[in-house]
Amino acid sequence: MEFRRIQYFIAVAEELNFTKAAEKLKISQPPLSQQIKILENEIGVKLFNRNKRVVELTDAGKYFLEKAKEIVLKLESVYEETKQIERGEFGKLSIGFTGSVTYDLLPTLIQTYQQANPKIKIILTQMSSARQVQALENNEIDIGMLVPPVESTSLKLKTLRSEPFVIAIPSTHPLAAMKEPVSLLNFKNEPFIFTDRDVGHGYYDAIINLFYEVGFSPIQSQQANELQTIVSLVASGVGNAVLPASIMNYINNKVTYLKLTENNTSCTSSMAWKKDNESATLKLFIEHVDQQNLYLS
Repeated sequence: MEFRRIQYFIAVAEELNFTKAAEKLKISQPPLSQQIKILENEIGVKLFNRNKRVVELTDAGKYFLEKAKEIVLKLESVYEETKQIERGEFGKLSIGFTGSVTYDLLPTLIQTYQQANPKIKIILTQMSSARQVQALENNEIDIGMLVPPVESTSLKLKTLRSEPFVIAIPSTHPLAAMKEPVSLLNFKNEPFIFTDRDVGHGYYDAIINLFYEVGFSPIQSQQANELQTIVSLVASGVGNAVLPASIMNYINNKVTYLKLTENNTSCTSSMAWKKDNESATLKLFIEHVDQQNLYLS
């Protein structure tokens, strides 16, 4: 069954006049009558009662008109969505992210992107930088927000931002009332909470290097891989923690965040995607991030 015959049928059914329907369709009447007859033969039912003075729909014709309009609307929707998919405006986008972008960068990007592209389904999965690299290489996610370096030649990276580190201490700590930046040397003999290096060696190494630059090796008391978990451990008095400055957006009344005088080392967040990923939705997301002017290097 040809789609144009359905369109011809709808025109005749709406006009109930072959001459007017033919004018509307910009074709002559004989071919129109022939196409309607072919349609009736294909279906095996009579759609119109017609004589010299009147054209009217049969009961079967009324039912077919209702369903035919639904088909046309559905097909028009399919046409439009197909075009949107080609432009990257329809579909889904899978994003992996680390905790370091959770408190400011990620919410802003997702909100503005979703407002601009409401027909794209975003799938968010928190995972370590190391796990994101694997997920990207295995096509499990489209794009990742991670902490470099990345040892993969199949991925492309773009730096989103570099932020300083701060120290998180219990609010009962003697230095919690400090308003000015403090030196890590003040905490030389106190325990610290770290992430597992295997989860993201770039993030771990940046923090360790910060201690080495000051001149001491930290006492490692506990290990946790989620930033919120680390903050909770700090609140319980287990130890202090050096964290990205964006963590200051995460409020815990039992924890105080202090800026550090040592600011030569920073936490870098990058966007990574597979070089051969030609997804239009991915391209549109990267363009959106570009427009936000987030890149610092």
